[in-house]
Amino acid sequence: LDETANAANERCVGAGPVPVLVLPTDEEAVIARATGGQTGGHLPQGPRD
Repeated sequence: LDETANAANERCVGAGPVPVLVLPTDEEAVIARATGGQTGGHLPQGPRD
């Protein structure tokens, strides 16, 4: 029982929806900051263009 529960637990943790949702959001935030918000364009950067 322990081995089965352990294997199932590892699968749940590895394929959990939480890290999947968090990682992309984090990457998008990092990319947006790295590119200066060019991808999103949320900030009013008129003079820059």
